[in-house]
Amino acid sequence: INAEYGEKGRLRGQFARFRRSSYIQTMIPLEGSSVVPIVSTPVHGNAVFFLDILRKQLRYDISYSPLNDQFETAASLNGPAAVGTNGPVIYQLPLGSSKVGTIDGLTDEFMSDLIHARIYVSISTDQNSNGLLRGQIRAWQQVQYQVIENLEQQIQASGSVQPFARAVSQIDLERLTLTYFVAYGGLTADEESAVLVHKETYQTIPLEGPRLPAYQDGVKQGFVYLSTTEINDFLQGKYRYVINTVGGQTELAGDVVNWS
Repeated sequence: INAEYGEKGRLRGQFARFRRSSYIQTMIPLEGSSVVPIVSTPVHGNAVFFLDILRKQLRYDISYSPLNDQFETAASLNGPAAVGTNGPVIYQLPLGSSKVGTIDGLTDEFMSDLIHARIYVSISTDQNSNGLLRGQIRAWQQVQYQVIENLEQQIQASGSVQPFARAVSQIDLERLTLTYFVAYGGLTADEESAVLVHKETYQTIPLEGPRLPAYQDGVKQGFVYLSTTEINDFLQGKYRYVINTVGGQTELAGDVVNWS
């Protein structure tokens, strides 16, 4: 953000465009050396995953080299389990190479395990019922959602100075954080609070920064760690910015929506 002070101290500037991403993705190897216990085999494969947190959807494309004298008996996503440990089957996958499909209706718990590398792909055969190939799902890329919103004026202010605000919000799915930058000013009274509010539970997240006196300009910026449930609620537009002045008057508010 490039900012400068114009006439009468009004903060003005340009909000840079962010690189946008609608999902996160990863490509992993499938190897016998990752199976527990290790399997010695020339067979190998690859798996590509696309995770859409907002839609709770996982797309996959899995393939492997010829099995020679073996035939596939099972394919699945297992966990939660770290590298070097085994976990139960969570989702069965179709047999054959290649496998292309979509899993809908993911739970928040499963998505959290995916993001934190606690889910793995397992391919079993008639000769290796415990698994011939395995690949831990990790190293996600393109992990950010961004949104830029104008906060709407909630009161009819008298005089030439009107309340204004613009907010930049960014969610990082790898670090499970929300970063925000809010430029605002023109409040008709001294600021009492600036928060993010859940529109259903009314849970609040305070915004960092000094409270503004009336008719002054300033910024709030910082970051907070979120649970996967909170991130999902953010991406579904369940939070809004609210700036209140002394006496509990809401002067500026805006929903955090239109993530991309």
